[in-house]
Amino acid sequence: VEARISLSTTKQSFPSLKREAVTLNDEGEMEKNILGEIMSAPVLNITSHWDIDDLDVEVELVQRAQGYPYGSDLIPIGPMEMEGLKLRSVPCVTILGYAALECIPMTTWMGPTRIVSGSGDSRQACLAVSALAQALQRLNQVAICRFVKQKDSDPDMGILAPLVEEHPIGIGIGIGIGTSVGDEKAKVRHLLYVRMPFADDIQNLTMLPLSDAVHPDDKATKVCDDLIDAFMLPDTALNPAYIPNPAIRSFRKTMIRRALESQFDGIEEGRNTNSVDEIDPMTTPAEVLEAGKEVTKAFRDIFSLEVVEKATNGKKKKFFFSDSQEDI
Repeated sequence: VEARISLSTTKQSFPSLKREAVTLNDEGEMEKNILGEIMSAPVLNITSHWDIDDLDVEVELVQRAQGYPYGSDLIPIGPMEMEGLKLRSVPCVTILGYAALECIPMTTWMGPTRIVSGSGDSRQACLAVSALAQALQRLNQVAICRFVKQKDSDPDMGILAPLVEEHPIGIGIGIGIGTSVGDEKAKVRHLLYVRMPFADDIQNLTMLPLSDAVHPDDKATKVCDDLIDAFMLPDTALNPAYIPNPAIRSFRKTMIRRALESQFDGIEEGRNTNSVDEIDPMTTPAEVLEAGKEVTKAFRDIFSLEVVEKATNGKKKKFFFSDSQEDI
């Protein structure tokens, strides 16, 4: 079935740095064009390799090979061997089987998530994806699948779950398990792909029982319950759909300010810390903080902090393989 796969969540970062060098004239001053703008040229990186025995001899490309460390040895693997390690496949999503939702712990879900929908040119593809999503929702199951993002790229293993869209703008999207298929406000027409880890990606972390370190009583339990109840946020607070990235927002505001004011060399705040009319969306509401003062004080009185010195036993962390050889 021809389908479209689009990212549901993406990671935003700063724009890539345009590396250019300012050109100087014979007098060491910056050169300017006829418009008065500073002239620059792109920075080029040139890497060369030279023989360790004869520093005047350059090692050609055909004489070099990539080496991967294995213990104290370097294993050479050339471009031809790397091509042989690739699994040949076209971009696709292959369903391997189905499993109950409770058999897939949410702790193993990885990102980023992707939305799978039918191709806009094929009505049959849209009907197939929608039918599969509604069937998974009705049976409370997910599909185990194999996902290849690009041609001959490494395959990923993941799950396909029904996607519920409660609003046309995409706010309120969630896993469509346990909702009614006939509900007009929760339509299931697409699938949500969530990446799953392989065996080598999972770390089995063990924690000591909490009862060994803390001996709670009825009073301590009540204080914890009161603390959680006091800081319960309303539905309109801290909504990620309306909170921009403060670091990127600060970067863009600084760029605009410096473009408009050439003498400005400061940094614009990304969060609304000085605004009176506009409330910072990344802060706890004032009424919640006021209601939780007494409960917070009671919590600190019950669970007082103690300074504990960490015993090192005279050992230091080993950073290199050669450090472990000293103990042999």
